[in-house]
Amino acid sequence: MNIRKRLLPIIYIVSIAVSAVIFAFVMSKNVHDTEYTSYTRSLVTNEGIYFSENLEDFALLYRLTSKGKVKNVYNSADIDQERILALTVYDGNLYAAFSKTENEDEYQDGKHYEYCIGEFNTKLNLLRISSEFHLDEDILSSITVDNSGIYVTAISKDGGQVRVVSFSHDKMASPSERGHEIHVTENVMIRKADPERFFVSAIYENGGLTIRTDKDEPSGYFAQDERVSAAVSSMSLSAPAEFIMYRAYFIIWIAGTIIWLIIVRLVYNMLRASNRTMYSFVLLEFILAILVGCSIYYISGQYMAARKQEHVRFGIISMQALADEAGLTRFIDYGAQDYFDSDDYIQTQNALTDFLKRDGNSSVFYDVLIVRLADGMVVTSGSGRNNESAVFLFGNAISDVIDDLHNSTAMYSVCELYLGGEDGLAIGVADDDFISDYAIVGIIDDTRVNERFNKSNFFYIVLFIALFAVGSLILLGIYYLNTRDFKHLEDALRECALGRTIPDRPATVGIDLKNMWDSLFEIGKRVDEINYKRFKVFEAYFKYAPKNIEFALGKESIMDVKNGERTKIDGRLLTIQLGEGLEKDLLLSVTTALEQRQKGNDCIIVGNSTDLSRLQMLFMMSDKPMVDYAAEIIHDINMHGNVFNSAFVFFDTFEFGIVGNDGLALTYLDGDISKEFTGYVEFFNRLHLGLVITEYIYLREYEDRSVRYIGYIKCEKYTENIKLYEVMDACGQSERHAKIHTSRLFKEALETYEKKDFYLARNMFSDLLKAAPGDELSRWYLFESEKYLNNGIADEATFGALHL
Repeated sequence: MNIRKRLLPIIYIVSIAVSAVIFAFVMSKNVHDTEYTSYTRSLVTNEGIYFSENLEDFALLYRLTSKGKVKNVYNSADIDQERILALTVYDGNLYAAFSKTENEDEYQDGKHYEYCIGEFNTKLNLLRISSEFHLDEDILSSITVDNSGIYVTAISKDGGQVRVVSFSHDKMASPSERGHEIHVTENVMIRKADPERFFVSAIYENGGLTIRTDKDEPSGYFAQDERVSAAVSSMSLSAPAEFIMYRAYFIIWIAGTIIWLIIVRLVYNMLRASNRTMYSFVLLEFILAILVGCSIYYISGQYMAARKQEHVRFGIISMQALADEAGLTRFIDYGAQDYFDSDDYIQTQNALTDFLKRDGNSSVFYDVLIVRLADGMVVTSGSGRNNESAVFLFGNAISDVIDDLHNSTAMYSVCELYLGGEDGLAIGVADDDFISDYAIVGIIDDTRVNERFNKSNFFYIVLFIALFAVGSLILLGIYYLNTRDFKHLEDALRECALGRTIPDRPATVGIDLKNMWDSLFEIGKRVDEINYKRFKVFEAYFKYAPKNIEFALGKESIMDVKNGERTKIDGRLLTIQLGEGLEKDLLLSVTTALEQRQKGNDCIIVGNSTDLSRLQMLFMMSDKPMVDYAAEIIHDINMHGNVFNSAFVFFDTFEFGIVGNDGLALTYLDGDISKEFTGYVEFFNRLHLGLVITEYIYLREYEDRSVRYIGYIKCEKYTENIKLYEVMDACGQSERHAKIHTSRLFKEALETYEKKDFYLARNMFSDLLKAAPGDELSRWYLFESEKYLNNGIADEATFGALHL
């Protein structure tokens, strides 16, 4: 294997190795930073800690040890679900509540969800799952399971009502048998909120309802679990769990590596082709792709930064206006013991909830909070999640905002958040009184605003494709214009090389190609002169030289034929006797038929008389029948000419060869019986027999056709008689009809003649002539019968044979 053949495998191996190193490096930097927040769900059991994490388009469900080691992972994308909203355990199995967005245009009518419940074993293998169900405008808060059924607790969007619905265990089915119809749930309990209060979360257990309102501190089921927090903070993934979590990255790596190898192969083939103009075009395309990609990346980054700055500015102005309007950070004592029972709380809570409901704010803000800067506790929020740590509610990132406002004189601070699968911004605004211990923090829904412009980067992909396509078309046009002259010259060179007419030179030709065109036309003139001479030589040769000589001698080309070569050929000789006075123009149909047959490489014209009164054609032994062909020729000549023409076909073994010298050579054909048999064709012509064949030819290829036995001839080389048959298809229509009509009588007369009953034979042939006056063969046999009747048989050895 030479170096060029080794190069491509080496490049493949190096590419795969480098891609693996890059992928390993990227994965090592891709630390999965999981947080235990209010957007995650957890459960502590004897089998371990169950913990859910909502990501962008799917959710992950983990089973952890107390030390944070991940034992099992389940991906909600396997069942086409986006979020995990609740967990519970019953009879040793885990139950999880899933949800996904139902409506495509969530910005017009708000989000609507479909829910389903999945049952897992301790290793997070999905055992059963329900079909989807709706909760109208309510939001799922928790689920519980007992032997009577599955209970779903839901809270209305305004927090004014808790509703418990249920369905039986038989509504659950294996994943393969899962139905697609929506479950009909039954209402178990409905509870309304007290005036001036609203519900934050609730759970139905043992026939009772445990509820947390906006004034309650989180406790029990609603409180943060320190065991879960400790396990999540030290969470580490096993290799299978890491593969399940990052399988999309593995697929992208494999697909990217394959695409790269394909590109390498294409580039390698292009370089081997040494198409320099294509090199330039591909290089320009590569540069264009980089420029377009970098430009879009930069512009999109600037656009998103500008939009984010606009959102931040809108949030700051809105929350400053809210603080000034309601006096949220100046005149209210948020640390008072009776704060949650005071009018200040009610006014503050109403101000925050009204703020979230305003037009323009509802599509931007998740929540708005009053946060105590000293410890980061939420004292009042629009969602009612009070007396909780802001870090637990929204993650560690929000602590940057709190620290900035608490430890500096900054009037506002901003940080990015990740809220259960969606991007967000935390914007903190302090009061202009620098000694204030509280700040307003707004949580902005950054994902939904950006998705209006950029849905999963689809817009940028389309923009890149559009710009790249336009740029490619421009480059393609430049490439076409730049190579058009070369293409014309290339076409002209090809036509010249093939001996064809050189196309006209383009109206405008570059200076660098003008001399090439002039040289090409000079070459074309020389080629035309040479081709003309060769054409005349070969035209004369192919017109006047015998055809298929090389085929008969077993050579590949006529150039391989040498003087003195000879060979034995078994073949069928067709001799055509052309009557005197035949119009020479009628021979056109004969020569045309001969030419077509010669192209089949089984026919050679071996002789003809100088006055065109006789033609001879040798048909070599093959599977191609020739009697029909000969009959068609004779029939056509006799139909269009004024002179009758006959033909005779017989089999013989010939010696075919070349004699002569380098200046002149002749072909010859010498057969065992051909000289003796050829003379009979003139006799058949006088008897008006169109086509006569020997018994061998008849049995070989014409046994099932219309013929009549006409007698036999003698041959010195053979002791047996050679029977002859007349082919009816070579006759004219009326003559053929008459001979077929009298064939039985002719056969009987001929048999009587051969039995030497000349008197009866004469009378029978006489009757034949009355029925078919044009049957010259019957007339010949009539005269022969009279001759033998009057004179007797002179020579028994030659009796009965057709003779000249």
